[in-house]
Amino acid sequence: MNSSTTTYGLHKLPGGDLLSVPGFTGAGVSCGIKPEGALDLALVDAGREMVASAMFTRNRLPAAPVLLCKARLAQNPRIKTVAINSGNANAMTGVDGREAALQMLETLESEVGAPGFVMSTGVIGVPFPLEKVSQGIAAYGSTLRPTAGKDVASAIMTTDTRMKTTAYTFQAETADGVHTFTVGAMAKGSGMIHPNMATMISILATDAPIGVDASRSILKSAVDASFHRISVDGDTSTNDTVLLLSENEQSPHHLTASGIASVERAVTQCAQDMAKAIVEDGEGVGRVAHITVSGAKDDSQAREAAQAIALSSLVKTALAGADPNWGRILAAMANTQADFAEDRLALTLGGITVFLEGRPLVVDQGQVDEAFSQKEVTIELDLGVGKGQAEMYTTDLTHDYVTINSEYTT
Repeated sequence: MNSSTTTYGLHKLPGGDLLSVPGFTGAGVSCGIKPEGALDLALVDAGREMVASAMFTRNRLPAAPVLLCKARLAQNPRIKTVAINSGNANAMTGVDGREAALQMLETLESEVGAPGFVMSTGVIGVPFPLEKVSQGIAAYGSTLRPTAGKDVASAIMTTDTRMKTTAYTFQAETADGVHTFTVGAMAKGSGMIHPNMATMISILATDAPIGVDASRSILKSAVDASFHRISVDGDTSTNDTVLLLSENEQSPHHLTASGIASVERAVTQCAQDMAKAIVEDGEGVGRVAHITVSGAKDDSQAREAAQAIALSSLVKTALAGADPNWGRILAAMANTQADFAEDRLALTLGGITVFLEGRPLVVDQGQVDEAFSQKEVTIELDLGVGKGQAEMYTTDLTHDYVTINSEYTT
């Protein structure tokens, strides 16, 4: 199999996806939620019970499947099958919605396999089409195949304009030598993206064997290094979920501490691929900004400053117009509680320093304009008071974003 080498000894699989993990099968089908036969139901079968951990939205009105599966995982951190519908979030649907989520899970477990896990994404506050989803699971639960990864990824899309998948092989040390494993992922997300866990729906999976505690630790680390570093619009959805599946720790290949570290690097790389794909596919996006804040008192203050810049409507509209109005960036930072030394501040746009030691620099405006008109704009800000640092990816704010979200249900 052809592959391209990346960092940490990872080998990216061209065209790889969640089902690249050995033993996984799936299907992406239409059950009639979306119009015109669009794919709207994804089914995944790992082929065996896997260790499972998840992180969920912190929105205080979580969707029915979030409540259900969060409780289920607390009781039994094992998953074999997953069902995800798009087109209806089953959120803010009351008792009926919670009962529908339970029925969806029971249908999945009876028709495809148990233990199961369900997710939903789409319009909030609309009665859940349980009959359509249940019929879809029953009709297609026996048609799962290992080559359906792209259909599975397509079926979970809402306002996304492209599929989001990735996969790698990697080597990890075990008690009986070095072995090669696979990690794969898929995600959906375009709007309602903000780093308050998890900013979208994603499944990460690997055939590397790790226990429950290691799985939870690896997932938290991977999410903090990826999905918590992106923001499109500052809104956190009611349905955000990231699920990590891994081989049962009873596998004969027991990982060493070094091997577990290798798994963490591989899972994190997949999560970062998915996070970057989400922000690049932000609703109406024309330009992406990579924001790095350094020289902060600590990492927490650096992150506060980076998020303020990423969320500023004035910064985002400047990005939309390719207008390097860098005073907006400093003003957004200065609206936070992050410490800074004005006489040691340094702001760089696309590699060009525009503000240093408390005053603007004389620069070639044409070069700055060009730097700010790139598809990806780099913004680097040094606060001059310490060693804390953080980074964020964000998008511009365009007319298209307003159009999409002003016509979402109409």
